[in-house]
Amino acid sequence: MNKGRGIRVWPAVAVLGLGTAAVAVVWLDPSRSHQQRNLTALTTAVFVVPLLVVWWGVLSRAPGRARAAGVAGVLGLIAIFFALFRVSGVSGDLRPIFSSRWERMPAKAAADGTTRAGQWDDVRGEFPQFHGPSRDGVIRGVRLSEGWATNAPTELWRSPVGPAWSGFVVSRGLAVTMEQDGGEEVVTARRLDTGERAWEARSPGRYATTIAGEGPRSSPLVVGDRVYAMGATGTLSCLAMADGKVIWRAAVAELARCGVPEWGFASSPLWVDGRVVVLAGGEKAVWAFGAMDGKVAWSAGAGGANYGSVHVVEWSGPRALAYLSGRAWVGLDPRDGRELWRHPFGAGMPLVAAPVVLSSNRVVLSAGYGVGAECVEWTAQGPRTAWSSKKLKAKFANPVAFGDIVCGLDDGILAAVDGGTGAGLWKEGRWGHGQGLRVGDHYLLMAETGDLLLLKPGRTGPGERGRLRVLDGKTWNPIALAGDRLLVRNDREAVCLRLPAARTGSP
Repeated sequence: MNKGRGIRVWPAVAVLGLGTAAVAVVWLDPSRSHQQRNLTALTTAVFVVPLLVVWWGVLSRAPGRARAAGVAGVLGLIAIFFALFRVSGVSGDLRPIFSSRWERMPAKAAADGTTRAGQWDDVRGEFPQFHGPSRDGVIRGVRLSEGWATNAPTELWRSPVGPAWSGFVVSRGLAVTMEQDGGEEVVTARRLDTGERAWEARSPGRYATTIAGEGPRSSPLVVGDRVYAMGATGTLSCLAMADGKVIWRAAVAELARCGVPEWGFASSPLWVDGRVVVLAGGEKAVWAFGAMDGKVAWSAGAGGANYGSVHVVEWSGPRALAYLSGRAWVGLDPRDGRELWRHPFGAGMPLVAAPVVLSSNRVVLSAGYGVGAECVEWTAQGPRTAWSSKKLKAKFANPVAFGDIVCGLDDGILAAVDGGTGAGLWKEGRWGHGQGLRVGDHYLLMAETGDLLLLKPGRTGPGERGRLRVLDGKTWNPIALAGDRLLVRNDREAVCLRLPAARTGSP
């Protein structure tokens, strides 16, 4: 039937041409983020491949057997691929991550043991909340050795953990984090010296999506003899630090009548003036609960909530609880939630990274998805923009300041900007969307790849001093440092490292 007629090529050329043009427009646009570029390429492929199959099978005018064999071959390859592999998530740049369907997960940790343990020494220092003792990503009173080439960090223990993007907090010799176990969210406490499970507290709830992953995505808070933890489905728990006994619980999602956000509840609890404060959403973005009894003290804030955490800002303006709403940075009075300021920021995409305090009247905000950084300055008329820059776009990694340098991950590449002007200083090293801490004049960076980096950033470069592979697989979780003990984890394993020659002293 097709004798005398060649294969009709132009439909395939048109499909490939349009697909290539769509990808090129986005990839050549410097204002587009890596996430937008990768998402465009993936979406284009999802449409182009089926259209090419339809072209070959229906419109190509190729011999019938060749068309049937071609369509069957493509469909067969796709079926074989997905029979062997599964989409286990996406990277911070929204690239699909494929893993073998026969890949063995780490064995589930026993309640009284771990896979490996090491020598225990007395440890000084605590890490009682998200982003460190002062909630600013800075560890004071500790100096780190740079001699990793001859004296690398020592692994003290390694233990399987349930899925979650929660980080560890450390107090009273216990390391506390959150995990997912089937249909339950679990707060777990491990002994810092050995990693063995001391206690666990369970509550019903499960959050899981292919893009965002599975499990809780906030870090607990320890105040005195109590632990406060916010689950991804909106349950705020107050537990006894000694044994994990439930003291009170609050169903934040029900109280706020907001449902579970697209990326899950991600707010790490904040203690201020005898109250525990978290972000929710709905008509009231911020909720304050009595720390002792869990009763609602106040709820406030319009414009919805985002995926960061509440911070206390004490600058030359009024002391405030600051949070990121949909398109603004908002300050509330800690006493009653009254709004003190509202500064426009963001472009309607998720806002996560913590603010960086530069001075008594300057704070730097940063966000991914092409938003960039902005320095907000307090004036007699309220907050105003001192400078803005596209040189630091922190998606969910938290930048830190080294004097007049602001350092962080710019769409997955380590970068630094001048804190006074926002001018870019340097940008090098694609480490993905990991997490870090400033320790004295060093920067400990846990890369998305599972590599731990010791850096000494300056105005001319990151100053790499050491590198160690610690974890396999995507690593988004915040890290914690208590004395010389560094706790890192991802959605599969937790590791406790002893940093070499760490000693107390002035930073």
